[in-house]
Amino acid sequence: MRTLKQFPEIETLKRRMQSLAVLDALICPEWEFRCFSFNGNWGVGETMGSIRNGLGDEVFALFSDVGCFIKEFNQEKEILDEAYSHVPVEFLDVVQEPAFDPANVTACYWRNRNSSHWEKSGKDGAFDPSASFLLALVDGNPETYESYANDYYERALPSGFVAQIFQHQALTSSDLDSISFERHLEELKKDIHEIGYPSTLP
Repeated sequence: MRTLKQFPEIETLKRRMQSLAVLDALICPEWEFRCFSFNGNWGVGETMGSIRNGLGDEVFALFSDVGCFIKEFNQEKEILDEAYSHVPVEFLDVVQEPAFDPANVTACYWRNRNSSHWEKSGKDGAFDPSASFLLALVDGNPETYESYANDYYERALPSGFVAQIFQHQALTSSDLDSISFERHLEELKKDIHEIGYPSTLP
């Protein structure tokens, strides 16, 4: 994803963020230490995905009937003045969410469900992977997650398994056996339910 035109469509982005949240839930029992999370029941007709690096940088992506709105905060970038001044009226309710505090925005993106493209705040519409380093993790490439998991958790997952989760194949008991899953099953099932990912776990 080197340009905004290469950024995935709304449903593709949503599924990727759900998959990443599942992978993190399988590796890390403590929600507060995970990089990726997803709430499939954020509000009426709304779901929310988030990315955090543990150092204060973060991304929040709210999916709704209107479309998708993304806010990013990178401590190494300048805060946007009047970050939401050009946001379409249909997204104005979204930016009232506490997670979208306008005082902590270095980039924001949006796409209406009736639109064929993403739009970006700021002086230009370019998507800069170096500036959007957390969003660059949502490229849909299993190897990107594998590299991240090795660095962040010092834990590896089988390549085939990661690819399977990105394909949204239902999580099964056999899958858990294949990765030597050690968490309490009931806790994982609660996570999976919150994320909204398909599962056949008993």
